[in-house]
Amino acid sequence: MGKVDSVRTGTPRVRGIAARAGGWSARHRWAAVTVWVLFVVLAMGLGSAAGRVDVKESDQMSGEVGRAVQITEDAGLKDPAGESVLIRSDGTGATSLKATSPQFRSAVAAVMKAVQATGEVTAVTSPYTTKTISADGHSALVQFEMRGDPETASERVAPVLKAVERVDGEQQGLAIEEIGGASMGKTFDDAFGNDFRRAELSAVPVAFGILLIAFGALVAALLPVALALTAIVATMGLMGVVSHLQPMSETANSVMLLVGLAVGVDYCLFYLRREREERAKGRDAQTALMIAAATSGRAIIVSGVTVCVAMAGMLFTGLAEFEAMGLASLMVVAVAMVGSVTVLPALLSLLGERVEKGRVPFLRRLKRSQDNAGGESRVWRAVLRSVLRRPWTALVLAAGALAAIALPALGMHTQNLTLDQEFGDSLPIVQTYQRLNEAFPGGADPARVVVRAEDISAAAVRQALAEFRRQAVSSGASKGPVDMVTHDAENIAVIDVPLVGGSDQDRAVKSLDLLRDTVRPATLGKVGGIEAPITGQVAGSKDFNDQIVGAVVPVFAFVVVFAFLLMLLCFRSLTIAITSIVLNLLSVGAAYGILTAVFQHGWGASLVGAEGVGAIISWLPLFLFVILFGLSMDYHVFVVSRIREARLQGRTTRDAIAHGVVTTAGVVTSAAVIMVAVFAIFGTLSMQSMKQMGVGLAAAVLIDATIIRGILLPAVMALLDERNWYFPKWLRWLPDLTHDESFADTPLTAAPKDATAAARGDEEPERAGV
Repeated sequence: MGKVDSVRTGTPRVRGIAARAGGWSARHRWAAVTVWVLFVVLAMGLGSAAGRVDVKESDQMSGEVGRAVQITEDAGLKDPAGESVLIRSDGTGATSLKATSPQFRSAVAAVMKAVQATGEVTAVTSPYTTKTISADGHSALVQFEMRGDPETASERVAPVLKAVERVDGEQQGLAIEEIGGASMGKTFDDAFGNDFRRAELSAVPVAFGILLIAFGALVAALLPVALALTAIVATMGLMGVVSHLQPMSETANSVMLLVGLAVGVDYCLFYLRREREERAKGRDAQTALMIAAATSGRAIIVSGVTVCVAMAGMLFTGLAEFEAMGLASLMVVAVAMVGSVTVLPALLSLLGERVEKGRVPFLRRLKRSQDNAGGESRVWRAVLRSVLRRPWTALVLAAGALAAIALPALGMHTQNLTLDQEFGDSLPIVQTYQRLNEAFPGGADPARVVVRAEDISAAAVRQALAEFRRQAVSSGASKGPVDMVTHDAENIAVIDVPLVGGSDQDRAVKSLDLLRDTVRPATLGKVGGIEAPITGQVAGSKDFNDQIVGAVVPVFAFVVVFAFLLMLLCFRSLTIAITSIVLNLLSVGAAYGILTAVFQHGWGASLVGAEGVGAIISWLPLFLFVILFGLSMDYHVFVVSRIREARLQGRTTRDAIAHGVVTTAGVVTSAAVIMVAVFAIFGTLSMQSMKQMGVGLAAAVLIDATIIRGILLPAVMALLDERNWYFPKWLRWLPDLTHDESFADTPLTAAPKDATAAARGDEEPERAGV
């Protein structure tokens, strides 16, 4: 059984990358700050000059859906922004108007005339021509397309919506309402467009407010925010350059901002708190800075590399949107990590005692009342005393609680949320969507068959198309009408098939499978040279789910294996590596359980405004796994590094655990509160997908920083005792990346001579490494 290496006392020798970077920056502080500013400006300038290339629609999709989009893109066809006006009788019984009544026909004519008069639409069709009249005869659809670029149709649809609203006000006994891609886009932009901006803008002041409480000084609170913001700005520029190799997206930009703010603030917080702690012990500013560089700086590099590995897991999904999010997150973590070990020590060296400027007396007194002179949290010391006295009891209770929380995740059901699930029924257009599905099952989200042939006009092809339309109805997959548009010049036909099941995803998927597995092979499949992928909202949800499920194993394996190897090499302990993985998986499992309980089973759903959702959005579990695994490692590396450091100083393992946990409790709690607050902001948004992401992330971080790091970790390490440092002989050929920096943990009144030399950089580095 291996033990931690013999103890070295005195100030640390400048050996690792973090210590050397901190030493160089402290000696060349203006150069370090200038280089960082130039890097940020240059990255932003290059990004602006290059412009950002966004993920194409065909790259976002997978399976048949992606292939269908690719066919239309290659042919130069743009899917028009289709709109429908639902005209339905507003009465019941004898007062209910039939679509064949003169008043109903007059209303149809008025709608068609009104929308054409706007000059914004084309291809207006009458329900009496297209036979888009409901089975009960009380509803009909006027259909048309928006002129111009479909991507910007929502910006031009306002006059059309007003025209329809005006006709609705003129008609008695009828309800007339518009729905389609453009009208939904405008409605959601108006209702929720500012949600993201408000959330992103409020995240920074929230983080600053919490840091001000944590530090009790204005300048100290500003430093982490400034570092995080510069890292985010630089990464935005880099995203523009990199997007020419790996296209980016707005979603990737939002995720990058979240991750960048989280890790940027965390890393600076870890570094700054350690430097302040050492100065509080009586060390001079230079020595305190070198100790922070060698210890917290090293933890930041280990954590940053581990988080980067976790984010890289998204590159294995095969989905362009995930790949964009993974690469953007990886870049911002790397930039924040580099900034924390270079420009931050330079700024601290420049500021010196001025880092305490802008002190808030009340907050300083509050901070002193919570911590003792050694920077140890009184609250967590009391908790640790109980945990270390009865570690088995603490382990069983904490692990049992987490297992119970995670239990609902075994029945997790994922899907792409329908319109009413995503936004609820608070918006009138969502109610229109529901009424359209009731009158025309599947009509709101039809399956779309994109047929490409060598000659779309050939007799055999036309016969197969006609037979497909007939069997789509006769097979029970659709109740019709099945519409078709032919593009002779491009040899492409597009068939819209309303699916039986409508907004009921399970029934609609069965109808889709019937089309794909039975109707298509029996009709279009019998003609050579025909390609006919089936797309649409239901198909997109199914194909995306299939792709996500297929990506789980490779992503999971990559993240877990590489995180294990990094922990093994950086702590040189098989036990630490295994427990790190197990504890992080427990944290992720608990987050899954909370998500499933709240959003799928509805337990406490009214508290977060999530009633009636009944499912977890399909992309979230894999996304949460990657993000949470990375952020959990962030805390874990910091706490375990401090425990190992205390053990190297000669403390017993149990004393080292107590010291490591209570001295890091304040900074971990502050970092966790910031993350929980920022993620909770997203939990207040109206979109259920963003609400699920915010609640899942906030709950997981809260659990991780309290139950995992404050109870489970010390309980497990206390039970393992010296076995924590077990490193078998057959693994000792692996490279040693520990490079521990140890020093006497006693208050000093003056810096030792060798420490002053080290701070000046006079001492030659013993060897390079992390």
